[in-house]
Amino acid sequence: MANGNGPVDPPQSAALGSVGFPTPGNANPGSDQQAGAGKWAFHTVDNGGSSGGGSLGSYGAFLDRTLRNDNELDVMDMEFEMRFTGSSGSWAIRAFTDGAAVWVPFELWRIGHCTPDDPSDDVRMSVWMLEHADNGVYDLENWGTSGNGGGEFEHSSSPGNDDPYTDWIYWVLPADSTPGQSGYLADEAAIRGGTYGYDGEEVMARTVLINVDGGIGPSFNQDRPEDGTVFRITGRNSIPCGCCVGMTGNVDNDTGDVTDIGDLTALIDFLFISFEPPVCMEEANADGAGDVDIGDLTRLINFLFISFDPPADCL
Repeated sequence: MANGNGPVDPPQSAALGSVGFPTPGNANPGSDQQAGAGKWAFHTVDNGGSSGGGSLGSYGAFLDRTLRNDNELDVMDMEFEMRFTGSSGSWAIRAFTDGAAVWVPFELWRIGHCTPDDPSDDVRMSVWMLEHADNGVYDLENWGTSGNGGGEFEHSSSPGNDDPYTDWIYWVLPADSTPGQSGYLADEAAIRGGTYGYDGEEVMARTVLINVDGGIGPSFNQDRPEDGTVFRITGRNSIPCGCCVGMTGNVDNDTGDVTDIGDLTALIDFLFISFEPPVCMEEANADGAGDVDIGDLTRLINFLFISFDPPADCL
């Protein structure tokens, strides 16, 4: 969406269409993505590189590794941004090793469903990090081959041995997921103070950025995306934009837009039985909190049988 020179119009690919990612025109990152020489691709970690038997280069491997457990439900109808903000950045936690705080040069944001230009529903996310180099720096720690390389070696998603990639990043929704930065800032204070409670919700796991054709070893053509870069990740968008009008609650999508016991049944089925998402997930957001969970079920029960207070308006 943007690079060091400002907005990129039209937007350029930031993933590898050649291995199945649904990019604009099924394209790979091109020379216009950055003002500098890098071409960056969003992916998951690899296991050996092109010459070392790496087998995680496909889009299918990305989905399996990144959208584990119920992560797909959190991603599929939302959009996200990774914003390289330079000196402001974020504080990440080395969640799987020593719990140390590590500064990273980007911010992670969930920017809502069908509202990319409306910041009122944006939620800043917390950052978990796994690094093998153990140097406390977000960098291209995975490069080269087993004969001459570092970390997990370069990535097999692109031919050759010149596709280094970064530390692993996990996107975590703070326990306080109200729009804005309050949840992130509370987590940052806890991370830096050594009191973080790991109480957020993982949304994407094991994500990395590959510098495609970036070099066999240090020095690379870019060590990280330039300040000002914004990468946008869009879910599968199974929900049409604007499918919820007026009041939420029509979970079963009946043509009369009536909220009744059928909607309660449909929401129970989604949450506990089939896990098949409603046609319009926005209609299931009955409490207006953003995520669809047991709070929405409670709101519908109250409306139908107890308080009769209507569910939230559509966002």
